[in-house]
Amino acid sequence: VSAFQFYRSSPYLMLGDHNQVYKMTVKSASGFSAKAARLNGEAYLGDVIDMAIADSGDLKGHIILLKNNGQIQDYLEGKVQNLSLSAIDPALESASLLKAFNDKLFIMDKASKRILIFDHKGALLKQFYLPTLNNLKDFSVDMEAKTAYILNDDAVYSVPIE
Repeated sequence: VSAFQFYRSSPYLMLGDHNQVYKMTVKSASGFSAKAARLNGEAYLGDVIDMAIADSGDLKGHIILLKNNGQIQDYLEGKVQNLSLSAIDPALESASLLKAFNDKLFIMDKASKRILIFDHKGALLKQFYLPTLNNLKDFSVDMEAKTAYILNDDAVYSVPIE
């Protein structure tokens, strides 16, 4: 399993070696049913490293996959959508984490120590350079507080995003 996320009470599993994202449905209080494929047609996920499922806004229900080169693949109801990220400078070196909050996509680029924010059409809104953080591990966003929380080593840092 390359990535795992819940959406509307169902777990979604990304299996890069099977080139597929699977949805599991609740069978009973003790387990889940067999997996159901969510990507129609040919998909190549071999270099996909993270997955986000948008739960609100224009991207609601979209399964968005992040490749390590910063490219994304977007699916809605199993069908490929036309969403790509705008060119940025400097280019993404090693995109590592993807999160979807409201109508925004957040990407962590560990090599260049940045968090990038894109709108639902793929346009770059902002990027935050974090030069003093040398071991970025994860992040989360509190949209109400307009703050990103970044895990670096064993400390959490907050960054205002607006």
